[in-house]
Amino acid sequence: MLKTLIRRELLDNLMTFRFAAVLLITLLLVVVNTVVLIQDYEQRLASYNDSVKRHQQDLRNSKTYSTAYLFIDRAPNPLSIFNVGLDKRLGNYIGIYHGFMPTLWDARMHGTDNPFIKIFIFQNSML
Repeated sequence: MLKTLIRRELLDNLMTFRFAAVLLITLLLVVVNTVVLIQDYEQRLASYNDSVKRHQQDLRNSKTYSTAYLFIDRAPNPLSIFNVGLDKRLGNYIGIYHGFMPTLWDARMHGTDNPFIKIFIFQNSML
């Protein structure tokens, strides 16, 4: 008896126009969000590849190992097309040289297209 009541109520709610409209809107938002995040991922991947090439060239141009400043680049997460998470907040590269032990807070970003981020970075450096 309880199973029949639950099944009937569930089917009544699933057959309404409101449910169909919400389902359609949700699916459209998922598709639009994925398209936007794919474009963002492609930009971050291009920035990563440029940074790797630049850091490799800098390493080739160094004369001795003691003056070399090694950069380690972190590639963007391929699954960030669904959920960015901390991928954009964490640093993308970190520099290492003798006599320096890097921490998570020493990581830097390749660059960003948000002009407001530059304002906040400038204000923090003034403190």
